[in-house]
Amino acid sequence: MSSANIKTGGELYLKYVIDGLDGDYAVKRYYMEDIFKRFYHIRNSILKRAVINVYGCFVFPSNSYFVIDSQYHSRYLLLYRLILKLLCKTKTIALVMHLDNYDSRGNNKWYSLLQDKIYFYFTDHIVTISEYVKNEIISLNVNNSKISVIRPGYEKRIPYKHCDKTKKNLLFVGHLIPRKGVLELIDIFASIREPDVILHIVGDAAKDKKYAKRIFSRISEKNLNSRVIIHGRVGEEDLAKLYSCADLFIMPSLKEGFCIVLLEAMSYKLPIVANNIEVLKELVIPGKNGNIADINNKNEFAAAIVQLLNDGNRMKNMGLWGYENILPNYNWEITKKRFKSVVNELL
Repeated sequence: MSSANIKTGGELYLKYVIDGLDGDYAVKRYYMEDIFKRFYHIRNSILKRAVINVYGCFVFPSNSYFVIDSQYHSRYLLLYRLILKLLCKTKTIALVMHLDNYDSRGNNKWYSLLQDKIYFYFTDHIVTISEYVKNEIISLNVNNSKISVIRPGYEKRIPYKHCDKTKKNLLFVGHLIPRKGVLELIDIFASIREPDVILHIVGDAAKDKKYAKRIFSRISEKNLNSRVIIHGRVGEEDLAKLYSCADLFIMPSLKEGFCIVLLEAMSYKLPIVANNIEVLKELVIPGKNGNIADINNKNEFAAAIVQLLNDGNRMKNMGLWGYENILPNYNWEITKKRFKSVVNELL
């Protein structure tokens, strides 16, 4: 997590649940990015992890009544977690947004699998963001009673009212990294011949510069420079404008733990076309607030987009349905209260 700003939905979730404890508990925050910078000169990954664990044993609190950490950083602090549990008797809570290195369908590296199993075994309680991630954790032989699903909220922004509606705008928001399916989306968009349709891609290219370079190259190869706009990271005002002026939100992700940007899209009454993966189907109900299609079937996904683009009334009704029926179930205040309740029960 960055000490300077929030970059991802997972980091936003961490911020809200931890902020919700302020006032009732003495909360001290440690930012892994700041710690990584201290040891950036160590090139050997195994040595770096060992040094960070030793550093953690001296710097991080070991006499706290409970420690909350992100499972994303577990591979760096596994030894520290074992010391907390075995020697210090400290209660531990793991916040799990998604499992980067594990998939219940197989093809897992043995050391990543072992690491996750050890981490969860020595964790007192696990809080996750969706039923999908909960089921993935259970498949690692973790007891169901040890896991709580606490859903996130979404950022409310003031809508922009002066949109140019001479073109139809598709919008994607997310990091430019492989699991977000951006290359697949560009290939699909290249097959859409509808006139005056623009694809807007909003996301940080710095997370994976090689992948971002492939995205720009693919856009040029497909002669899409006039039809695809890469906005990079944008401020709150510009993001509100892009959401407000969009006609359809596209989510081609290959893997997610949840997908907070879908809630943001619904807050602007946007219909959604999403990839056919389990977690996205928790939010997108086919025929109600959008379409679900297989990103690996380019014709199917393109057809799902075109079908809605050609039916303005249906898009409007879908956007309204999501806003009225899905969105009210997600609220940061509820998230904070539920997380505080979990902490209180653990203590």
